[in-house]
Amino acid sequence: MFEGTRLRVFAAPASYVLTMKLVSGRDIDKYDIPALVRASRVQSKEDLYNLVEQAYPPRLISAATGYLIDQVWEQHQRNLD
Repeated sequence: MFEGTRLRVFAAPASYVLTMKLVSGRDIDKYDIPALVRASRVQSKEDLYNLVEQAYPPRLISAATGYLIDQVWEQHQRNLD
């Protein structure tokens, strides 16, 4: 957060931004997601699912979101090795 005399700037937590990008599933977001996963310090694929399920009602979570979460977690694991 930044606070000046006439301006306040707030930033969303990395986990919140990650959740929005996972649900939107936009191709352009694939470049941001790996860094957001690291910044969010998730420990498992289930943590990613939990983030999404806590933020969005089930009717807004598509099968494509689940597939993206699986792909993101697999890539994250490969990058750790």
